[in-house]
Amino acid sequence: MQADIVNGRRPSFIAAQAALASLATLFTVARFIAKRIRHFPTYSEDWYLIIALVFMYACVALHIAATAIGVQSSRFISGHMGELERTLFLLWFVRIPHAVALTLIRCSISILFIRTFCYFTHHGLRRTAYLCLLFSIAWFVVTVTVVLTNCRPIYHNWKVPAENEKYCFPLRPFTAVVLIWGLTLDAVIWTLPLCVIWRLRLPRVQKIGVSTMFALGLVNVVIAVLRLTSLLYRDNSGDITYDAFEARIWAIAQIGTAIMLASCPLLHPVFELLIPRKWTRIGFVPLNAIRVTTRIEIFPDSMPWTPNCFVDDILDTEGPTFEIDRGHGLTCC
Repeated sequence: MQADIVNGRRPSFIAAQAALASLATLFTVARFIAKRIRHFPTYSEDWYLIIALVFMYACVALHIAATAIGVQSSRFISGHMGELERTLFLLWFVRIPHAVALTLIRCSISILFIRTFCYFTHHGLRRTAYLCLLFSIAWFVVTVTVVLTNCRPIYHNWKVPAENEKYCFPLRPFTAVVLIWGLTLDAVIWTLPLCVIWRLRLPRVQKIGVSTMFALGLVNVVIAVLRLTSLLYRDNSGDITYDAFEARIWAIAQIGTAIMLASCPLLHPVFELLIPRKWTRIGFVPLNAIRVTTRIEIFPDSMPWTPNCFVDDILDTEGPTFEIDRGHGLTCC
């Protein structure tokens, strides 16, 4: 019975994996288009996201291969032990590129916030972002260490029975700790901008819109919780292909949604191209037309220009437009 269910779920499983990978690719491409529109350079966090996308494709390929090779319980007694061990090996090995992808995404978001939080006004949030960066790297080291040392010798990780108590330590407690650690990191990372947005002098509608965009990052936390639940309640003594289906879907969904959400704060220029301008700006009708011209002198010992302003990439702030000519003056109209 389980074999028939697995065979029926295979096409939808592969389609879901391909759809998530395609959406993640689309959002990543849109991120670079937005940066090109604004003439922004490519930073390290952008490259981290590209590398994470490559590792996501590796995870998708391994999951699809495991699904294609997958041995159902009805064939366990038929002598297909070689196919079963290959399936177990793929399901074991995919944890490493999965951990690499999640770590790169968390580092990318943390570095973006470090770059955009103003040093003098948000130094506390910058320190928190640095801590998130360090804890993300530590999470990766712990995760890979647990995966590689779960069974000794290492080949017992993909031998039958799975997680043999004679050679392997119980993995579920460590899985719970690592996943809770990861989802806590995600929650902290995605709530950091909310501490800044409501202090900015912006229209309330813009504050709500940008806050909602960052709050969507909590969707990634919900997916991590669902993955944690599916892993903790998985039965390794039964059909591995059948029992691991939900956990494998949530694993790819966690990477895909993280890549998409990491790109969202930079996509405002792309939305301006796709949506009429009057829908992307908050308009107002002035009672009187006022033209003000001022001049700001710039001296050689002035404080150097700092490019990291939190709202540069995602908002249209209220205020005058400045035109800077090459020289010693700045004209505002």
